[in-house]
Formats: sequence, structure tokens, C-alpha cells
Amino acid sequence: MPPTLAASIWLTGYLAIGLEEVEGGTLVRWRQVFDAAEHFKRAAPLVRPANEHKLDRLAAEVKKVA
Repeated sequence: MPPTLAASIWLTGYLAIGLEEVEGGTLVRWRQVFDAAEHFKRAAPLVRPANEHKLDRLAAEVKKVA
């Protein structure tokens, strides 16, 4: 079986997520860095919607416990 697009992209870099309690809520810091612009260009069509989905899920979980 040939690899899917998501499985065939090799990415290097890092993702840092920080949560900070602030007055009236939670501040989310999200920093994703790729080692090369080409990695970002190849991954962006997958990474952007996936990250939005993750942040939406996180927001829903935060609302449950707030």
C-alpha cells in the first residue's frame, strides 16, 4: 500500500505549547517552527487545518472544566 500524503512528509522542527492562567481565562501560546521553509510549504495544507482542529478541541475541553 503506498503511503498517504501525511505519512510521506518528513518534517523537522518543533512545536511548543504553553498554557497560562490569566484573569478571565486561559492564554494559549502556540509556536510551531520548521527547520526549512520548504518543509513548511509542503506541510502547510495539512498542518493549518489540523492545528485549528486541535485548538478547537482544546477550547472545548477548557470550557468543560471552567
